[in-house]
Amino acid sequence: MQPQAFPSGCGLSVWLYFDSGNLTIISDNLTSCAVGYTNGSMDSTIYFWAWLNWYTNPLVSDSEYDAAGTSFTMAYDYDCNNTNTTNYRTETFGEIYIGGTRYTAAAYDETGDVSCGT
Repeated sequence: MQPQAFPSGCGLSVWLYFDSGNLTIISDNLTSCAVGYTNGSMDSTIYFWAWLNWYTNPLVSDSEYDAAGTSFTMAYDYDCNNTNTTNYRTETFGEIYIGGTRYTAAAYDETGDVSCGT
């Protein structure tokens, strides 16, 4: 069975930002739906840009699972090793089940240059 995109009224939101006070990169993710779902999940990874590539540079990942509901969140972070200028990206994949049908979504966000080195 092919998964379908999130239905109208449901969404996956992703924010990635630099917390300069704590020297961390934070990935903050939200799955929400106007109608209830029977279960849901999110898988997310923070990458850094190097060697003209994101995908060979994963730093940290997290996963969250939720029983029946209408929304859930996941936040996790990466602690900077130094203050070198680096770009970061988070990619999150969401999945919910409504009435036995599997729905999926994907979203990403990027920081641009920040003073947080790997």
